[in-house]
Amino acid sequence: MPLHHPSPGGEKMDRLKEWTCIYVKNKDLLQRKLQNQTEKGNTLTFHYKDKIHEYVIQEQLSNCFQHKTSTPSLTFVCPATPLNLDYILKNWRQLITCPFQFIFVNLKNNDKWILNPSTHHLIADESTLELGLKSMFANVAGLPLPPEPKHRRKDKKDEEPEESEEE
Repeated sequence: MPLHHPSPGGEKMDRLKEWTCIYVKNKDLLQRKLQNQTEKGNTLTFHYKDKIHEYVIQEQLSNCFQHKTSTPSLTFVCPATPLNLDYILKNWRQLITCPFQFIFVNLKNNDKWILNPSTHHLIADESTLELGLKSMFANVAGLPLPPEPKHRRKDKKDEEPEESEEE
């Protein structure tokens, strides 16, 4: 029996919904506060004893700021694709003011990256923000790490020669 209703978005959306249901239920194994779940379109709503948490499933991130919710807990779940990372990078200034988080999912290897922009902004160094986000993304997406920007990288010829001790 499926954990959710088939979605109009197709098989990938169904797999993301199923992954999200399993993820949420596994997170609740110890606390056992999850009471039930409802589904409307691409939004999965999980009702706990002390809160309600909505998960919006999007194959391609868009219009996150226009999503209307009555719950303070909102998470966008999307595939770990370069297009979705690009959305985060282009909208970073707006995202850091919003209380929601993102889960980038790699369905092939069942890996995830959870990003809370407002919290990440508080602890990240702004000069290396883009490289850091791209590196975390690459780790989950199974891609090679992005090259370090030239202004931050030391080439062998730029390094100072080691001093040798004479005996």
